[in-house]
Amino acid sequence: MKSYKVIIVLLMAPLFGACHAVSIGPGENAVLTDRPYFFGHGGVRQEPAGTGLTWAWWSTDATLIDVKPVQYDELFNDMMSKDNVPVHFNVYIKTQIRNSPQLVEKFGPNWYTMNVKEPFRTVVRNLCKKYDMNQLVSSTEANEAMALEAKKEIIAIITASQIPVDVMSVTVGRIIPTNEVMTAITATATQQQLQNTERQRALAQEIRKAAEIKRAEADNAYRMAMGLSPDLFVQLEGIKAFSGAVENCSKSPNCTLMIVPPNVGTNLRAGK
Repeated sequence: MKSYKVIIVLLMAPLFGACHAVSIGPGENAVLTDRPYFFGHGGVRQEPAGTGLTWAWWSTDATLIDVKPVQYDELFNDMMSKDNVPVHFNVYIKTQIRNSPQLVEKFGPNWYTMNVKEPFRTVVRNLCKKYDMNQLVSSTEANEAMALEAKKEIIAIITASQIPVDVMSVTVGRIIPTNEVMTAITATATQQQLQNTERQRALAQEIRKAAEIKRAEADNAYRMAMGLSPDLFVQLEGIKAFSGAVENCSKSPNCTLMIVPPNVGTNLRAGK
């Protein structure tokens, strides 16, 4: 029996020596490509190997493919809007492979970089130019519309190219102006605020001027109705002011009025 075991091991040793193990993780497929040294047919096997450990000839290549949904992030710097204002933003495209052997055979493992990346970026650039800066920065509806249109167009491109991949979603991230544009916007807003403040101040002064004119007209009308000369009217106004001061001072225990003759209007000094 021991002799038979030794013989079996000796016979199997060359077989195992001609093979290599392929470890396949969860959510992955291994696409096997046969490259025979002498006999047989080469090419991509149309049935992928699933999660686990599989054995293949040394002449067989194994390409691991992630068949879970995968998200790609595309960054756009200084992207021009419709009104030629540069903005920054990210766009995220999530895809899932339908047929990994067909994908590797026709488009290779770098299918996204080689076949989808630049067409997708072109789609996004063209869509960005349909909106002005204010729409892109402040309008959620504009961002959602751009994402939906980008998804529709990239699906059409992938379908026309017969790439066995599904586009699950396209998302447009927050869009912000460049630092230079933000500085200019802040300066403009500050200048506008200063202008508004000056206009409000001028308006207040005009209102005060109009009120003083109305008050003077009313005082003059009262003087004429009472038949008072300008001097008598001034003395009457002084008496009214003195009476008001006396009334206010009487309400405070710390107030003292000093009357300095002979002025009828009096010189008033309050002290504590």
